[in-house]
Amino acid sequence: MNEQFNNDYEEQYLILEEEEKNEEKRKTIIIIILCILIILVSILGASFSYIRFGKNKTSKDCQLNCDIDKNGVCHRNCDINNDGKAELNIDTNGDGVCDLNCDSNGDGKPNYNVDYFFNRRAAFALDLNADGKPDFNLINQDLNGDGVCDLNCDVNNDGWPETNIDLDGDGIADVDIDSDNDGKPDFNVDTNNDGYADINIDTDRDGMCDINCDTNGDGIPDTNIDTSQTYTPYFNVDTDGDGIADTNLTNQDTNKDGKCDLNCDSNNDGWPDYNVDYDADGQCDWNCDVDGDGKPDTKPINPTKPSDDIILSIESSKQQEIRIYAVKNVDFKGNVIAKNIEPSWKESQRFAIENNSGNGVRVNILWKNVSNNFTNENDIVYTIDNGTTVLKKDVKAPYSDGYLLENVYVPAKHTYYYTIKYEFKETGKNQNIDLNKKFSAGITVELAE
Repeated sequence: MNEQFNNDYEEQYLILEEEEKNEEKRKTIIIIILCILIILVSILGASFSYIRFGKNKTSKDCQLNCDIDKNGVCHRNCDINNDGKAELNIDTNGDGVCDLNCDSNGDGKPNYNVDYFFNRRAAFALDLNADGKPDFNLINQDLNGDGVCDLNCDVNNDGWPETNIDLDGDGIADVDIDSDNDGKPDFNVDTNNDGYADINIDTDRDGMCDINCDTNGDGIPDTNIDTSQTYTPYFNVDTDGDGIADTNLTNQDTNKDGKCDLNCDSNNDGWPDYNVDYDADGQCDWNCDVDGDGKPDTKPINPTKPSDDIILSIESSKQQEIRIYAVKNVDFKGNVIAKNIEPSWKESQRFAIENNSGNGVRVNILWKNVSNNFTNENDIVYTIDNGTTVLKKDVKAPYSDGYLLENVYVPAKHTYYYTIKYEFKETGKNQNIDLNKKFSAGITVELAE
């Protein structure tokens, strides 16, 4: 009987011992599970925080380097050159769909809606029907079927065109024209990718350089230099077409002291920077160095060229403004233009409008403080041009304040120069009545509505 008791007791003891062991295992498992859950919650919390605030977001509002499916590859708003800005697969409106520089095959190059200027506007390979395929102004166009690219040529195979660039989709190359098919632009070279030709400009498409001509291939203009972006040669003018500058030369040492006195190019980029003589009269008109230290001190050099520029602030920012300033014989408050003159008298004024804002704007240019007591029969007339186009010709000088030019468009980051030419025309009749008369006027600018 005792033996039976001992056996039962031992059996119960073993059962209890086993249950205790199982309980310990359960506790251990529970602890492990709890630890795993804590770790998972921590990871998920960090992930959510990363998705919401981190650099590589995965939600639709992601701004930069978005890895949508978490495979370690950027799918949206990709910064491919590490400059902190998206260049590939750009989603401009946050809807999760690519709008610009779209890479449809994952090769890291844009296939449609290519933004050439990085100004958030598609210029090449436009997808007009939103089917993910380019429809208009395609890249690498072979127009004559000879197997050689003729338009929007991607020379280095990066997805963006480098030569024979057609900016408006009319089938004609506008900038960076490669005339000898060597893969390098020869004419209308856009050196800063702003859509405007800077070097070797061929204005009449005859295959010959007309403006800012680089005659030695160093990328710097040597003849027919234009600083106004109006395709007008002002400096190193080649008058006989032999490729050699004849008049209004740059870096003139007029007094032979070994220092530049006129049209001085201080940074060796080909364009004069100070002591600038626009009208080739041998006198400084702009950025004049009056103390001879090689730095411009003042824009005017004589009392007829005041420095009281007119500035219009744009978007309430000092960095965004429209500025009109005098180049020659302009007083914005109102200066005497003609007094005690005789028939056949001529005079000119020159001013500039500079748009320092990031967007193109339209402005009105107005006469102000006008005083004119010349008779109608012997009116002074004026002609105004912008360097390439005559805007008004032989118009009677005003008798009261009013518009000189209306709704003038000035592109972003551009300066336009205007010249007003006055003339007291000979009529063949007695004009002595106006010998002691006077005409004076100022100029101002306003934003066009």
